Amino acid sequence: MASTELNEAIALARAGKNGEAQARLHALIQKEPGNIAAWLWAATTWPTTAEKIRVLEACQKRNPGSPQVDDALARLRAQLADDVTAAIYPPGPALDAAQAAAKGEIVMKQCPKCGGQLTVATNALSLRCPHCGATLTIL
Repeated sequence: MASTELNEAIALARAGKNGEAQARLHALIQKEPGNIAAWLWAATTWPTTAEKIRVLEACQKRNPGSPQVDDALARLRAQLADDVTAAIYPPGPALDAAQAAAKGEIVMKQCPKCGGQLTVATNALSLRCPHCGATLTIL
C-alpha cells in the first residue's frame, strides 16, 4: 500500500517538479530503505540514464534480489548501451562494413551467448547482440 508521502512525491514527479520530488523521495527512502516503489520513482526524477542507474544501484545494494529493481536496471543498462552506440554512430549515411573494417574502425566478432555475427566499433565499450539481445561488455 502506497503511503501518502509516496503519493505526494509521485504527483510532484508527474508534474515535472523533479527537485521537489527528489527531496521528498530521499526523505522517504531514508525512513524506509526497503520501499522499492520510492526508489523506482526516485530514479525517474533524474535526467540521465547514468544517474537513474546510480540510484537503482544504491537501491540494489540495500535491497538485493528485488526483481523489480533488477529488471529496471537491465532496461536502463541496455538503454545506456544504445545511447553509447548512437553517440558512436550518429544517424547519417550508412557505413560500408568492409570499408570500416579496412580502416580498422570495426571488427567482426561472435556473440558468446548465441554465436551470432557481431560488427563492433573498435572504440565501443558495450553493445547489444541483435540476434539474442544480450548486452555485452567489450574488454
